[in-house]
Amino acid sequence: MSSVNETFLPLRGLVAHGDHREHVRPAAEFLLERHVTYRRSVDEPLRPSTVQLHFPSYWHYDVLAGLDALRETNDLRDPRCDRALDLLESRRLPGGGWPATARWYRVSDDGSNVESVDWGPTGKTLPNPWVTLIALRILLAAERY
Repeated sequence: MSSVNETFLPLRGLVAHGDHREHVRPAAEFLLERHVTYRRSVDEPLRPSTVQLHFPSYWHYDVLAGLDALRETNDLRDPRCDRALDLLESRRLPGGGWPATARWYRVSDDGSNVESVDWGPTGKTLPNPWVTLIALRILLAAERY
């Protein structure tokens, strides 16, 4: 799990920096070999949290973060993204939009991981505007919306 956490952010940084494709390719391939969020050895998610939708992802990896990184590398039409794209599409709410099904932060506490920003609702029934924006951006780039 730490390997994907340590891959997707440098990948995004290399793309944002305009680095040459030969430096971006190995990182993108690393995510694609895992079909974005699945173990290579068995047919199951890397972790249960990787198939949930979080916002913001911070340094944590999930299907949304992985697909968004691969959107930036123009790899979403690779067939190895299909399972993750199907998963993302399946999370769309009946009334439209996508929920943030989990979060990495707390909203009020004196400890660490405390956030003072309202990142929208978390749960399985209410759309989160940030997750919806990212999901639409991904699906448009994958030509699925």
